[in-house]
Amino acid sequence: MSMREPASGPVVGAPYIGAPFGDRESAEDWVADVARQWSLPAPVLVRMSMNAVYRCGDVVLRVGRPVPGAPASRELCDVLRNADIPIAEIIDELDAPDGRRVTAMAYITAGAEVDWVHTGRIVARLHDRVGVDELPDGWPVADPRRLPWWELEQLVGELDTACLDIADDVNERVRARLTHVVDGYRWWRDEVDHDAVICHGDLQPANVLMGSHGPVLIDWDLLAMAPRGWDHGPMLAQTRRWGVPSSVYDQYTRGYGTDLSADRFALAVAELRDVAATVLAVRAAASNPVAVIEARHRYLSWIGESSGPWTAR
Repeated sequence: MSMREPASGPVVGAPYIGAPFGDRESAEDWVADVARQWSLPAPVLVRMSMNAVYRCGDVVLRVGRPVPGAPASRELCDVLRNADIPIAEIIDELDAPDGRRVTAMAYITAGAEVDWVHTGRIVARLHDRVGVDELPDGWPVADPRRLPWWELEQLVGELDTACLDIADDVNERVRARLTHVVDGYRWWRDEVDHDAVICHGDLQPANVLMGSHGPVLIDWDLLAMAPRGWDHGPMLAQTRRWGVPSSVYDQYTRGYGTDLSADRFALAVAELRDVAATVLAVRAAASNPVAVIEARHRYLSWIGESSGPWTAR
């Protein structure tokens, strides 16, 4: 994935994490060695996606593969903190020769209900106070049009649902529905540059923790330049198919100061994220039998043959 690199400033193109972290066995061996080196308790796996995340007592270790030349995470954290945006404290960081990076962060105990009004205020500060010129030199900033999981025409065309064991006529109806949605929103790529601001890029309840002093935004790997709807669309999507009450978005917009629930770009982002979530779930199910039930549920939801909220695996 190519990127445009200016003489100074951020690198616009690919996101911070440019590839999966690698195989689980080698990641676990390395993170165990790092934990011993830093005198931490034995790592316990929390989740695996593009990154592998482990908890070591009061410390979280995240193993990822940033794009080559990405600055230390602490540099971005300094910029965000200066804009009064609460983030997890970075304790230390270590790079491996194979391009992987482990980042040690303070563990945030997330017990209380998230204050979504306050969260909206935080996101408004991000959009209003953090300009591209404030970001660290060399920091990767995603162009949404270059994210591989947003090549939706190709992904839907290559969708293989053999693992779901459903009828051909059902497949045809679902594919037609997904294709219709993607075709109807093709214009979104032409509007990415319109009034673009720095966006979190994956703003959803899973990436907001309620710390002891208020909400904390985590997982900044998809920091992007895009319209404000890029950070509203994921929140709207959560209230449509993921079981999050609509009051959450209402509170969020009250803090943010603007309601984009009728904004066409935000609505496109919400719907297309759900298309991507469906396709990626089906692809995951092909190699993981445990994921089949949720993938089938999302797939059939598009034609009304399955009901109820979607759930993250």
